[in-house]
Formats: sequence, structure tokens, C-alpha cells
Amino acid sequence: MRAVAPRVGLPEVTLAEEQPDYLPLTVAVWKDPAGQVGVLTRWRPSREDLVRLAAGEDLYISLLTFGQPMQPMVVQVGAEGWAPDDPRRRG
Repeated sequence: MRAVAPRVGLPEVTLAEEQPDYLPLTVAVWKDPAGQVGVLTRWRPSREDLVRLAAGEDLYISLLTFGQPMQPMVVQVGAEGWAPDDPRRRG
């Protein structure tokens, strides 16, 4: 699985460009009506990943919290609700 730029029409920024211990990650930045800021990432599974998922294997997500409380997250298939002109927009 590899990260790809979200490209949903929100402002984007690339994280960890100057951190050799990490791979750069382009995220879309959004703000909800209360002013809380979040980021949206997009991941593209390989053919092998798709075969394994179709065979019933689970998807595992690892977050580095650096000892801080885990933040809420959403995992979904497709970009519904994220594009600025989408009436279901989350932020």
C-alpha cells in the first residue's frame, strides 16, 4: 500500500519532507465549523493488497502517538464527503 496525494480540492501540504526517518506524506488540510483542524490522507492498495483483502484479511492501521492520547480517526473507501463542493462535506 502506498500513500498518494488526496486531490479532493482542499489545500494540501507535504509532511516530513525534511525528516529522513520518515517517508513524505501529502495531506489535505480541512477545518470543521468549530475551527478544529484535521488532515485527510489517501492510500492506494497494491494488487496483492486487494487480493488479500478480497480473501478476507483485515486492514491494520498503525498510528504513532508518541505517548499522547490517540486522536479520533475515520477509515473509509472513496472520497465521499471530502471535496469542498460535496454536500456531504465533513468540514
